[in-house]
Amino acid sequence: MTDSVRKVVNAFFALDERDQQAAMSLVLHKYWQGTSDEQPDVHVSRGEVDALVTALTRDVRATVGPGYEHLISSTAEDHLRFGNPHDNYATRVVADLQQQFHDQFIDTSWPECPMHGRHPLWFHAGFWSCVQPVVKIKLGELAPR
Repeated sequence: MTDSVRKVVNAFFALDERDQQAAMSLVLHKYWQGTSDEQPDVHVSRGEVDALVTALTRDVRATVGPGYEHLISSTAEDHLRFGNPHDNYATRVVADLQQQFHDQFIDTSWPECPMHGRHPLWFHAGFWSCVQPVVKIKLGELAPR
């Protein structure tokens, strides 16, 4: 093991369990996500974070119900602390939250496509959209089920 790898491993294990989970979630997400064609966020303001959390909370309440506010805000905060500032912050947060909803069986097709109902919508450039380009819904504007 090289010195640089040893330093990374030691730094990881120095984190508490919650921070380790957040770091691993980001690493795995980046591994599976690949590259993004969206523009990077060099700096994310508190106002942008709050607006994203508000929009996501609105969408989650409309589609799944209340009770996930802590998960939404902690996911947003984790990405501020551990995220790559050269990636799109909103895309990372939304994708991570969506993956958590799927992985934890909160809702395995969240958010469900309102047109087809058999698959989730995917977030890109501020909108939820269907893989078939018929559906495009702005973040924060999902309709209740």
